[in-house]
Formats: sequence, structure tokens, C-alpha cells
Amino acid sequence: VHEVTQAFSSASREALALEAELAGPRAQPLLAGHIRSLQQLEQTRLTTVAMLQLMASPELAGHADAARMHQLKLKVIKTMEAISEVLQDLRFDAESAE
Repeated sequence: VHEVTQAFSSASREALALEAELAGPRAQPLLAGHIRSLQQLEQTRLTTVAMLQLMASPELAGHADAARMHQLKLKVIKTMEAISEVLQDLRFDAESAE
């Protein structure tokens, strides 16, 4: 878990630097907004997956609420769909900006 957290932290710093570059010197606020949206959606996805993993852990497995776990699984799916949409918008807008 620690290694994944470090990798995400590094990727997050790179994305924030790219967002700052696009919002500032490159004057591409639309692309910067897409990067920001991706960061927020990825954070939501990671948090939701972590909650699912905790609920499925042996310590909590007997107490896990099946309806809540189903809601969290749906949230992960919807978040992944939203990430795909933002990536598609980012690709389209990046090509248009060239």
C-alpha cells in the first residue's frame, strides 16, 4: 500500500505541475481543467477502492453491509466512466489546440 501511495503521490505532483504549466505559460485553461478533473476523479476512485478493500478485509467481512458495498462498486464504475470521458475530451481538445 505504501508503494502505491508513493507512486500516486509522484504522479499527482507531475499532474499538478502539468496543470500549472497549462494554466499559466502555455495558456491552455481548458486542458488544465481536464487535468484537474482527472486528478479529482482519480482521488475519488482511489478512496472508494480503499473503502471497498477495507470492507472486504477479514476483520470487517462479517460486518460489511452488502448494500453499501454495492453502492461503492457502482461508484467505482461511474467514476471510471467519468475518467474515460474526461480523457476523451482531453485528447480531442489537445488535438484542437495544436
